[in-house]
Amino acid sequence: YLGSDELSAKEKFERGLRCLDHGVPSKAREYLKDALAAGMINPEVCFHLVLAVFSKRSRRELTAEDHHLLDDIAGKIARRPKDRWTTALQAIFQLIGQSEKNADDETAGWRIFAGLPPDIREKITRHLELVLSSSVTDALWESTKESARKAQLGNNRTQRAWIFFQPRPAGPRARQPIQPQVFDHTRTIVYSVLGGLAILFLGWLVVSEPALAPIAAYLISIPAAYLGGRAAFDWKYRAGRLAELDRIRQGLVWVNHAPQDGFTDRVRQSFEHYFGKFRPPGVSAERWLEETEGVRHQLSDELAEIYREQRVTVGQINWLIRFLAQDVRDRYTSGQWQAERDAVRVSANTQLTCVGSLGVAAVAALVALYHAVMNAPVQAVIAIVVAAAAGRVAVPGWWTYVSERRRYADDLHEYTKAKTAREIAYQEWARFLRENRPSEAEMEAWLNADRAVLLDRALNVYKLRKSDVVEYSFLLTPARPCQSARARGGPARYSRYNVLLVLVSRDGVREFGTELQFTKATFVGEERRNYRFDAISSVDVTRRPDQGHSLSLTLTNGPTRTVEIPPPRSGDNAGTCPQM
Repeated sequence: YLGSDELSAKEKFERGLRCLDHGVPSKAREYLKDALAAGMINPEVCFHLVLAVFSKRSRRELTAEDHHLLDDIAGKIARRPKDRWTTALQAIFQLIGQSEKNADDETAGWRIFAGLPPDIREKITRHLELVLSSSVTDALWESTKESARKAQLGNNRTQRAWIFFQPRPAGPRARQPIQPQVFDHTRTIVYSVLGGLAILFLGWLVVSEPALAPIAAYLISIPAAYLGGRAAFDWKYRAGRLAELDRIRQGLVWVNHAPQDGFTDRVRQSFEHYFGKFRPPGVSAERWLEETEGVRHQLSDELAEIYREQRVTVGQINWLIRFLAQDVRDRYTSGQWQAERDAVRVSANTQLTCVGSLGVAAVAALVALYHAVMNAPVQAVIAIVVAAAAGRVAVPGWWTYVSERRRYADDLHEYTKAKTAREIAYQEWARFLRENRPSEAEMEAWLNADRAVLLDRALNVYKLRKSDVVEYSFLLTPARPCQSARARGGPARYSRYNVLLVLVSRDGVREFGTELQFTKATFVGEERRNYRFDAISSVDVTRRPDQGHSLSLTLTNGPTRTVEIPPPRSGDNAGTCPQM
């Protein structure tokens, strides 16, 4: 954000236009005055400065400085050649000054106004609504309210307004696989060599007394043991992976130790919401949540772990939670859910190879060992004991080595696959937000349309014309709980507002309250109050230390009416202008 002194005159003017369009006229006046002071003196700048002076203000709110500025602009424009901007300014000055002149000036101003381009007429109507005279006000109000009804749902509001409140998504992440368990190479290799030497020694004992059957049995036992051991390793590994998969899917050992309303708890609540929303056809939410309990907890624990940072909120990873919920549903519907389990099950061929090969190896080993013991009892027994003792250490060591590397390879494959899918989903979500997020100008236009529609509704309820209203004001406060967001430097905006419309007419004050659901463009509920001027005892405004305000209206024969205006949340600042 650049200060005004660091901008050129043209940049100040452009920044002022954005502030005016985005509903921040006070900041717009600063930029436009600076543009004039920097030498950018032309009718277009003067026109928008006049709009900024009157925007959201009544005549009584104008200062002496404002009146002097308007007089100065009127003098400058009188000496300028005619163009669209000078003509628009002439229309403004005649319309706002007609009450002090004759009807001919009003008619002339209205005729000039009617001949202006539609975009300029819309700007004048929107920004000068609080200062126009009664006859002009009533004439403009009919077209204004019709335009407001159309603009209220324009630009696909109900499908896009909610996108404004979506936070900047956190980047895609996935839990990285755990590195293979440390392998004691030296110990395993030493015992493997020792066991191998013992087995070779037993083979030497077998062949020292040549006999066909023992030698054949010895030679058969070694490859059979290798094949059986390899199949047994695969069997055990797959059984472990299958048990882990079933444990995750069934949630057999999950216990919720997360603090209530903490980051992990909110992540789990979000998972429950999206899993209940995205479920297979024909499956109730209760059944689906029960069936996927373990998967939800495993995924929520993963995200809570890899995104556990103070600057990351649940809202920033809801895109990922939604993607994971849809992914689980799609895999279940397509049959991939069951196929993943079948892929790690132990096949009948592996079981047959394991049992058959180890059975053959055991029988052949017994024949060979019997012959060795018969040939050299002491040496054979010592070799058998050494081979068994060495195998007891070497086999678990090699199991750890092989299984851990296989587990790491499988986990790395799953990690790469998950990271790639999440990266694609992130890019799609970011592109969707970028292409469909409403601009500040659209948000302000929708809110202005809501105000106009609500004002028309109140006028109809109280049977008033627009010109009957001496003064009116909108008080918009967030209706908690609600979503909030703001463009950088722009005013805070909320998904739900409590709206209080105060109408001041010649016979008293009327209040019209309702709730605006901004993303749906609907008003919910209605609350009305009215009282005469002589019934008002006092009005008290209190500014609290937290920057909030309390407005108390005391009636002569009634309770005190108090309206609480909450302080702006962190980062909210309605007094600065958004940048694009």
